[in-house]
Amino acid sequence: MRNEARRIATDIAQPQQLRQLKPRGIIANRTGEPPRRPKRVRAMNERIEAFLQDVLALEGEIWNLIRGGVRRYLAVYEKQFRDDETNKRMKDKAAEICHTLCRARVAKEIRRRKGTSTAEHLKIVLSVIDDRARFPLNDD
Repeated sequence: MRNEARRIATDIAQPQQLRQLKPRGIIANRTGEPPRRPKRVRAMNERIEAFLQDVLALEGEIWNLIRGGVRRYLAVYEKQFRDDETNKRMKDKAAEICHTLCRARVAKEIRRRKGTSTAEHLKIVLSVIDDRARFPLNDD
């Protein structure tokens, strides 16, 4: 009976000991530096920034050219995300993620450039990105 009580007491004590051993914060690599982002994440960020630069280059164009250009660029970058995904079941999800990231980046840039003509242009771009969900591009 005593041995069983001791076993139960040690079983209860072990999870508390394990909780104390969990690492806290960022774990550094061998050199003591924080871990770097994987190449795949850096490439994704570069593509989102490239999308932003492409749509900023459309500033000053007429509305129909902006609309067509944004839709075309969005389709190109979604295809890149889809092609980079190795899991066949996740290809559509990768395209959705691209769409969401591009939208979020444009919204962030609108806040950053508030009160400028570029912000107004980016609002048009954002409306085109949002309309894409209602009116999909049919030339895939």
